[in-house]
Amino acid sequence: ISGDFDSIDSSTREYYSQTAFIATHDQNATDFTKCVRVMMEKLPQLSNVLVFCSLGGRFDHSVGIIHSLYLLNDRYPHLQIYLLTEHDLAFLLHAQRSTRIHLSSPYQGNVCSLLPFGRTAHVKTNGLKWNLDPTQELSFTKLVSSSNGYESDQTRFVDIFTDEDIIWTMTYRTN
Repeated sequence: ISGDFDSIDSSTREYYSQTAFIATHDQNATDFTKCVRVMMEKLPQLSNVLVFCSLGGRFDHSVGIIHSLYLLNDRYPHLQIYLLTEHDLAFLLHAQRSTRIHLSSPYQGNVCSLLPFGRTAHVKTNGLKWNLDPTQELSFTKLVSSSNGYESDQTRFVDIFTDEDIIWTMTYRTN
């Protein structure tokens, strides 16, 4: 367990008493960012990280975690971090890379989104209900592709190319 522990209560510390606590005191980074940095120091070959229940609770914490995805991508461009909540999966799509997202899971939901948290992005997609064309600008002041869907129930993958880092989210079923 890593962080600055400025808000940990005694019952939580006691519950995890058999676990190592690694103090990281940088107040300019979130505990999430600091934890990933510690993991990367210990396992530099790590290429995928799955984070459970990462976007629930306070909105500012959720935005902080999304911000961390962008910061960590700059430092560890080979690392893919997946944020898994009780309803969806979110991750950063890297700039200037083609990404194919496979949809063959029996748990696949119906909703997906492309969210440009950083710079204005030009995105080309194939396999979505409302495909994006690179002549369109995705940004928070123009267009976001929220509540999109897949071309059909038979769609097995979505291809995406973006010129800037953006967030992809997709729902899944739990039953």
